[in-house]
Amino acid sequence: MEKFEEESTQLLSTKNNCLKWMSLLAGGFAHAMLASNLIFYVYINDIKERFRYDQKEVEAFASMLNAGIGLGFVPNLIGQKLKSTWVLAFGMVLSTIGILMLWSSTKMVSFYEDKSWLMALYFLISGE
Repeated sequence: MEKFEEESTQLLSTKNNCLKWMSLLAGGFAHAMLASNLIFYVYINDIKERFRYDQKEVEAFASMLNAGIGLGFVPNLIGQKLKSTWVLAFGMVLSTIGILMLWSSTKMVSFYEDKSWLMALYFLISGE
């Protein structure tokens, strides 16, 4: 009986270590996706030129991106009820949706030239 308890404890310990490493890997991947938003000021001039936005609109984008990063606690709210893997998944889904929407805006430049509020919303979501 004692040997069985020792084996089950060792197996449980191995499973917990595996989950910890997987969470670390998923968190690193999510942070890598967010890092593309942190280089916002590198490509800001291209955004202004391509979409014909003025400085005020571009500053609104930067503010919305920072607000989105600050609202990163929203996925954590579901963490009180669910496991951390669901929190990471929810955060990655939000970031991916925002980044894909920003990418799609480059394919329809004429549509987004006069809809800077929509681009600001995309920056907010991608910062999440």
